[in-house]
Formats: sequence, C-alpha cells, structure tokens
Amino acid sequence: MNNNFVSSNYKIVLVSVTVMCLLFLVVLIFFPSGKVDRISRNYESNNNSTSFSKILLSERPGGLALDGSDALYFVFNWELRKVDLGTGMEIWTISDRSFWGANFIFVENEKVYLLSSTQLSAVSSNGKEVVWTTRLGNGHVDFSGQIDGPIIRVYYGNQVIEIDAGSGAILRDYQRENILWKDNQIEIKKNIDIKKLQGYSYDKKKIIWETPLEIVVDSPYYYQPVDAGDVLFLRTPEAGLCLLQKITGDVFWCQNEMYLSNVGYNDDKVAFLVASDFSLVRVDLLTGGIYTVGSFFPNELPSEIKNNIYIYQVMINKNIISIYFEDSLEVFWGAALGFVNTP
Repeated sequence: MNNNFVSSNYKIVLVSVTVMCLLFLVVLIFFPSGKVDRISRNYESNNNSTSFSKILLSERPGGLALDGSDALYFVFNWELRKVDLGTGMEIWTISDRSFWGANFIFVENEKVYLLSSTQLSAVSSNGKEVVWTTRLGNGHVDFSGQIDGPIIRVYYGNQVIEIDAGSGAILRDYQRENILWKDNQIEIKKNIDIKKLQGYSYDKKKIIWETPLEIVVDSPYYYQPVDAGDVLFLRTPEAGLCLLQKITGDVFWCQNEMYLSNVGYNDDKVAFLVASDFSLVRVDLLTGGIYTVGSFFPNELPSEIKNNIYIYQVMINKNIISIYFEDSLEVFWGAALGFVNTP
C-alpha cells in the first residue's frame, strides 16, 4: 500500500471536515433557527410617544398567537416556541413533525392548538408533550379554525370538520355548502345566487334572516369572521369591515376603509386593525368610528416588495396588544390599556 497516498487522503478528509464544520458554524451564527431579539423602540402615537418593545425574528414563522399570560407563541418549521414578552426569553420549546406547515395557533382549554393543511395538533400548556394529533386530509385546500367551547371547528375546503378539543376525536364531518360561519345557535351562509347572507337555525330547517350585504370574503386568514359576542366582524371583498348582529342579521355599519390585518378583539369590546398607511386604528363598535392610535414607519412598502402579499397580524388580550409585520419580521407590543382608552 502507498503510505503517501493514504496520508494525502487523510489530509483531504481533515480539510473537508474542517471546512464543513466552519460552514455549519457560520450557518448557526447568521441563520439561527427561530431566534428572537428584544429591542426597545419608540412607537409613534397621535397623542404622545409611548415606549414599545420590538421582537425581531430571524425567520418567518408559520403562525403566532398571544395568550392571557402575556406570552407569545411562534411556529418555526416543526418547532413550537413560547416566548416571554417581558424579557424576550424563551419559556419552552417543543418539536414535532406534526407542526410542519401550521398556519394557525389557538391557546385555549389549557392547550395550544396548531392547525395546518393536513392536521390539527394539541400541545400541553407546559410544552412537555403533544397530547394528540388528528389527521384532516391531504392538504391543498383553504382552511381555517374556530374554537366554539369544547369544539374546534375546522373549515377545510368544502368540508366542515368538528373535533373534540379534549380528545382530538372527530365528532362530525360534513359538506360546507357555502357556510361562512356558525356556532351553537346559528349558521350563516353565503347565497351566491342572490348575493345575500342568510342566517339559518342550527338544525338548518328554516331561514331566520337574510341581508343584502355584499358577499363577504372568508379567506385568507385576516378575512376570517371574528366573533364578538352577539355580533360578528365581517370583511368585504375590498378588505373593508362590517359589523353584523348574529341573531337578527342587522348590519350596524360598514366601512370602505382598506385594512391590512385581521381584526384584533378582546373582551373590552374594542377592536384594532392595521390600516393601509400602516397605522394602528381602534374601531368603535357602536358607531364604526375610526381612531388612529399610532403609526409605524415607513408609511408604505418599499417598491421592491409592493407586489407581494404579506400578513399583518394584530393580537390582543386584557393587558397586551401586539402587532406582527411579516415583511420585516417585527413584532411590536405594549400595554393595551392606553390604546383602549384613547378617544
């Protein structure tokens, strides 16, 4: 055997391994998986300058959610992470391949639910285990979820799948038939032929009301109807907003304003959205009046990304309001009380 040849091979292998290790180190430094940085910044308000915090994400999450303890949940690939907003530190991380592709996160019933185009998973509130995973289908469909007490209702393409929130068992699976939204009292459908919304009794035996409200949109995420007790926020095809009384079908008001985000709503009867100029606005439920409570800069998208579609998500609980900008991967958050009371 030629010892010089063997020695040369070893050198080549050692050099290759060294280079690979250096490349891997560079990837870890510059492309950390789901890293979050906490940065303090001033948030420009129409009344005064209020100190807000910003979490900067290193990659685009599949979904985000805010819970009642002021913690934020992110899905990165197949990792679910819980982050303390006060410190920017991770509380826990759990990995499971069932999380892949999750776009919706719900925090309810002492569990964290993750919904993707193929399955729904439930994680324990302490992040220690995946309690159950339920297969929904093969994907390639529009989907969204709704928590209705002990039931998770998934609008899945042309199907509605109702799942027990405790066990993950499928309770019902039926055709959607233009259902826009439903709960345990009423079922609201889009009648495309006559361009009206119709409210049906839960047993579907009779139409309770109908309104000539232009057919509303239920996809993508930020167009989903939002339950606010006796009323329902609905989005129009022009990204506007209407408030509908669920039981009577009365439309209290509609706006022609274009909004870039979902409706963020909490139990204080206050709704927030991101307007087309990237300002945060509060909507008066009684009148539909719009009040600007702050602005984010720049006020418009850079020209190189104007043709892309981005999600701007508003999340709110009793204490915290948080806004996620998908284009810049920034999450701003601060005390909700000052915005709720803004005239």
